[in-house]
Amino acid sequence: MDITKSKGFLYAGGILLGIGAIKKYQLSRSGSTNLEAKRVKTKSYQYKLPNLPYQFSALQPVVSKETMELHHNKHEQAYVDGMNSTFAALDRVRGKGYDSKARQGMRYSLGQKAAFSVSGAILHELFWKNIKGKGTKPSASLLSQIKTDFGSLDMFMQEFFDTTKPIQGSGWGVLVYSPEICKLIVLPVQNHEDNWIPNAKVLMVIDVWEHAYYLDYQNRRGDYLKKIMNDINWDVVSSRYEQAIRVKPEINFK
Repeated sequence: MDITKSKGFLYAGGILLGIGAIKKYQLSRSGSTNLEAKRVKTKSYQYKLPNLPYQFSALQPVVSKETMELHHNKHEQAYVDGMNSTFAALDRVRGKGYDSKARQGMRYSLGQKAAFSVSGAILHELFWKNIKGKGTKPSASLLSQIKTDFGSLDMFMQEFFDTTKPIQGSGWGVLVYSPEICKLIVLPVQNHEDNWIPNAKVLMVIDVWEHAYYLDYQNRRGDYLKKIMNDINWDVVSSRYEQAIRVKPEINFK
C-alpha cells in the first residue's frame, strides 16, 4: 500500500472519530434532560432487622416494655422493609424498558424513599445504643468539648431539650460533631433526614416520633424528653466522639 495513501486514510479516520466525539459531547451539552442507557440486571441485598441490644423491659420505668416491643418490632422493621422494597424497585427500573420520563420520575421518588428508610433504620440503631446508660458520664475529652461549645453540660442539656421539644411532627434531636468546623451542634432533624449537615458525625440521638413515647406519655413530649435525657449512655456517646475527632475532613474552615 502506498504509504502516503495509508497516512491519508489514518488522518481521515482520525478526523471522523474526532467529529463523532465532538458530536457526542455536543449532544450531552445540548440541553436534553434524558440520557439513554442499556438495560442492566442488578440484585440488591436483603437487609434484616438487628436484635435489640438489651431486653425490651430494660428501660422501664422511663419507657415501657410494650412501647419498646412496638417501637423495635413494628416501626423499625417498617424502615428495614422499606429499604428492601426500595432497592428491589430500583433493580426493576434498571432492568426494564420504561419510558424515559416515567423512569426519571420513578427514580426520583425511589431516591426519596431510600433516604427516608435508610436514615430511619440507622438512626434507630444509634438510638438504642446511646440510651440505657444510668449513672454514666461524658468522658473528660467530650466534656471539655461540650464546655467549649455550650459553656457547660447543664447548658448543653437545656439546649438539646429546647431544640428537640418543639420539632414539628416527627423527628429526632441529634447531637453531631462536624469535622469541617471542629464543633458540636444540636440539630432538630425532622422525619429522618431533613435539617442535616453533610458529613456530620452522629454522637447522640433521641427519638421524638410519637411512637417512641405515646403509650407512656401521651402528648407530653417534654416529660418523655426530660426522663430519657437522664438515661443517656455517655460511654457510647464518648466513644463516638473519639472516632469523630479522628476524621480528617477534605474541607477545613479553621
